[in-house]
Amino acid sequence: MRDKSISLFRGKGCSLPAIDWSPTASKQMYSSSEVAVQARIELAQLQEQIYLLLYSNEATRQHASQQIPYINVLNDKLRQWAKVNGSIFSEQICTTTDLHLTFCSTRIMALRPSHDPKHRERVLQDSKITCRFLAAINRRNGSLPSVMPLHR
Repeated sequence: MRDKSISLFRGKGCSLPAIDWSPTASKQMYSSSEVAVQARIELAQLQEQIYLLLYSNEATRQHASQQIPYINVLNDKLRQWAKVNGSIFSEQICTTTDLHLTFCSTRIMALRPSHDPKHRERVLQDSKITCRFLAAINRRNGSLPSVMPLHR
């Protein structure tokens, strides 16, 4: 999934094989008591849907207006995921920062093709959240920012 995300952010096509999402496969890998792991699996499934519906070779041939219903459904699924898994973000900040960043980037990828002003505002808010997280991580690690500032 990571390779797909990187390809999507770089605007490249990607034809990686689909992941085996059968319940037995995911239960064999992780215990169902690990809520954060189950949340990651669900989020990865949503990422797969986003890729298939919006960024696959077939999806990129569609007119933007044909993607609107998919974007709305994906947005609803992401809202539901956040509602169910929102408590994870407040439990252990160290282990959930990555999950929170993954959620924000997933929602950005789902809503980015939309022309709806509410979706565009959400993309902007998630981008700001992501930047704040990354800046805080850089400050905590004492590392220099890897991106040059826009002003001089």
